[in-house]
Amino acid sequence: HQIVTAQHIFLKYRSGNTPVALVHSAYRPDEQVTLTTLAEFLNSPIDMLTTVLIGNQSSRIHANWFITPRGYLGFDGDKTLLMR
Repeated sequence: HQIVTAQHIFLKYRSGNTPVALVHSAYRPDEQVTLTTLAEFLNSPIDMLTTVLIGNQSSRIHANWFITPRGYLGFDGDKTLLMR
């Protein structure tokens, strides 16, 4: 129930389209990464072996990667920023 409460709190301040990554069994042979959104992540299984990463306003999913740009340039969707 705590994860449902956490989702409700985040949805008060962030868009439902905010990227979310669910990492199950990180660094183990059966590691699985699921990319989803803040509005939809509860539709995926979450247990004690799952790490939930919630993006910020600049986070994007691009080519199956969860990207949160760093630095002072921000993110405007320009692919050249992804290569810096």
